[in-house]
Amino acid sequence: MERNKSIDFYRFAFCLPVILLHISVSTTLYDERFTLGGNAVEFFFVLSGFLLGKYIKKADEKNIFVSALNKTKRQIIHIFPYYYLCLFATLFYRIYINIKFDSYGEQDWVQFINNFVAELLCITGITYRTRHINGPDWYVSALIIASFLVTIFVMAIKRYIKKWEYVCEALSIFIFVIYIQFFDLASKYGNIVRAIVNIMIGITCYIIYANIEKKYEKKIPIIIYDIIDIVAVSFCIMCLFPNNLIEEKRIIALASGILIINQFIGKSHFSKFLDSNISLFLGRISLPIYLGHLLVILKFANNPRYDMTQWKVQSYLAIVAASILIGIIIDLIITLVSCKLKKKQWDYPISIRKVAFIISMLLFIISFANEKVFFKFDNLGKQKICVYVICKIIMILLYIYLPQVLIRLVRKKENYRWWRLGILIFAIYAVSILLAWPGNWVNDEFGILGIVQNFGIKYHQSFFTSIFFIVMIMIYPSCGSIILGQAVVCTIISVYIIKVIYEQYGKIAYCLLVLFFSVPTLYFILSPLRVCMYTFTFLLLVAILLKLTNKFENIDYKILGALGIVTAIVATWRTESVFLIILIPVFICINICKKINTVAVRKKMIIFFLVVSLLPFGVFRNINQLENEATKKNVLLWSFVTGLSVMLQDEDLKSPDLEEDISNIDKVMPVEEMKRNASSYDFYAIYNVIGPFEYTDEEYTKCVKSIVRLIVCNPVKYLEAKWDLFTYSSGCSSEFHWVEPANSTEQTQNIIKMYGISEDILNIFRTLNNELRSAYIYFLTGMYTIEGTEVLTYYFFWNFGIPIVLLMVMFVVSILRKNLTLCFVNFMILLDFALVYVAAPTTHVMYFFPFYILGYATVFYQICYFIKKDKYNHKENL
Repeated sequence: MERNKSIDFYRFAFCLPVILLHISVSTTLYDERFTLGGNAVEFFFVLSGFLLGKYIKKADEKNIFVSALNKTKRQIIHIFPYYYLCLFATLFYRIYINIKFDSYGEQDWVQFINNFVAELLCITGITYRTRHINGPDWYVSALIIASFLVTIFVMAIKRYIKKWEYVCEALSIFIFVIYIQFFDLASKYGNIVRAIVNIMIGITCYIIYANIEKKYEKKIPIIIYDIIDIVAVSFCIMCLFPNNLIEEKRIIALASGILIINQFIGKSHFSKFLDSNISLFLGRISLPIYLGHLLVILKFANNPRYDMTQWKVQSYLAIVAASILIGIIIDLIITLVSCKLKKKQWDYPISIRKVAFIISMLLFIISFANEKVFFKFDNLGKQKICVYVICKIIMILLYIYLPQVLIRLVRKKENYRWWRLGILIFAIYAVSILLAWPGNWVNDEFGILGIVQNFGIKYHQSFFTSIFFIVMIMIYPSCGSIILGQAVVCTIISVYIIKVIYEQYGKIAYCLLVLFFSVPTLYFILSPLRVCMYTFTFLLLVAILLKLTNKFENIDYKILGALGIVTAIVATWRTESVFLIILIPVFICINICKKINTVAVRKKMIIFFLVVSLLPFGVFRNINQLENEATKKNVLLWSFVTGLSVMLQDEDLKSPDLEEDISNIDKVMPVEEMKRNASSYDFYAIYNVIGPFEYTDEEYTKCVKSIVRLIVCNPVKYLEAKWDLFTYSSGCSSEFHWVEPANSTEQTQNIIKMYGISEDILNIFRTLNNELRSAYIYFLTGMYTIEGTEVLTYYFFWNFGIPIVLLMVMFVVSILRKNLTLCFVNFMILLDFALVYVAAPTTHVMYFFPFYILGYATVFYQICYFIKKDKYNHKENL
């Protein structure tokens, strides 16, 4: 008997009605169309009986008990790893939700524990029980017990009766008729009786199949097999759903038997079409899907944040997709453990790429249910619909493209060390995030959540930030998913940076881990605003630039394109970095002209880089220009007003028309109030007292021109006015009032009210342990109290002025060493720092954190270059 893989497809297909039944009866999604889906289990019993018939025919009937025991032992070895994994997973989750919702009384808990013991011993198939742990457990129990009993019974007939096959057929028919007439499936012993009857039918089906294969297989036309397939499948489908044509639903057992015979014969066109590795894979995951799907249903059924009845179709699709996904994961776990224990090579009926693709599609389907938890779909305009579609496209690209890239990288042995390094880095970040779950949400980030809830964009924080928020919440509706997504991005970039340095200078590159595991880095990975993502993206830009210029003669268009796109992103993400879109293309074009001798290739490269950098920048820039005009104007004024308020204290200001400038400023923001509340860092005083509040377009234009003129005419005075802001923001000062520990839930509610946004945000803002979260984030801020006193001490690492000084030193060194590439990188970062210094409106440390990462990482690279230049024969591009 050759195995036809089409039978595996039907094993998967018959799982789906069972899942639909359990969704219908276990949740608020009741649908009478699915109430008879449990009849699909008949197929599995009959199939088991069919395979049992094959075993009995070949088994030695001299030792009946040993043969039955061996068969049962094989079933246990195959089924029990899945059975117990699903049982304990469901047990722990049930305990969690029962305690959380206080849904069990004392008697319920007693019955719950008793049932767990019964399920642990796999004896629940004998009688029906309530308060079960994992519902499908009865099937495994009934299957094993019934198979053992039927094997002994049939082998005894085989031993003592010569024509045992005819006797088995007659007995099966007789038992089936008695079963239909007198036994009710809801009776106390219905499960075990049901299993015995259907297994006997399966054995009869095997006997029929063996006779057909031996005598009639070649004589029957293929069209007959096709008709049998169609009729059997039609009967099965009709028996799965309520209908008026067939009153007795147990007829599915007979239809299943006919279908199984036809698939093992394998002559029909449909059978041949389904005879593939995909069908084999689907059949393989049918058991873990069947045993594990109740865990998924419990998760959805006990989710108070998700109105399942409002999104009925999506809910059904999401639960079925999640059930398939959990089945794949369980099967992968069991396969991996089995291969490790048996020291076998990975053996799977389908390629890992196809598994990844299937998982990606299932996750994408589940996202349609996840997004209903938080997002609001009422009155969406064209712009918001576009945002939704863009985010869905990004999601599907992430789900499909990223796993395929990772699989390709994993298969290369030279990448193993980078996988291990990535796992280490992410593990540290994940532990930090769990300690502070769901991260350090303080202020403006709640404003972003309020806007993205309706698929709006917070342009002030760049549309990249809003898009990232939306995509992460679509993947899983939690504030913590945003922080975890950020940690994944930072991990990938960190590994890439170390890899770039390792390829040039060796194992010394691992020293950079100190930077990525340092306290400030951990603190800002917990912060959901753009500062962390922007910082690591800027660092990626520097790494790509250094890698590209290091081997310009053998230039790779992929890395050239990556540099252009990353440049466009960094130049757009923060306004202060807009100069990069001019500086980097000029630098690259000069290098291309110097390093590439062929004129045609040179032109092609220059045009290519300008397109991949300027075109995305133009698109990104125009999107950000959609921001409310009044907000853009206020943001620009706030960037300069803190320093201006201090500078106006000086009576010796220079300007071509000082009085006119002061008058222009006074019409928008009262100068006397600025002087009275003069501060280079007290942004909130300016926001609440000084304004600006109301002004015309003409007044605004004149005010900006006057501010710029005063700054240009008095640059030293303005820079001195901003000094306090820099010292307080970078840790140079002893006053550390710029760090922000975690908010309590009550503070979060107040902030939400302040922004005037929906309290639905609290549905995805849930801390694991608020006390631990607050203590951990307070520790990361660099402050802790000396025991027995009220004196605060501070971490040295928080002084962000040090890397800036080091950058300045290395800038001079690179000039003296005539290394124009390193000189350009230092100049680029220092210029960005200068613009931030001039424009930073508050003492929030996020303005200067980028230069902590960029400063130390870049200086580290330069030290490696200058120390190991001769050893590694490093050729510089001058």
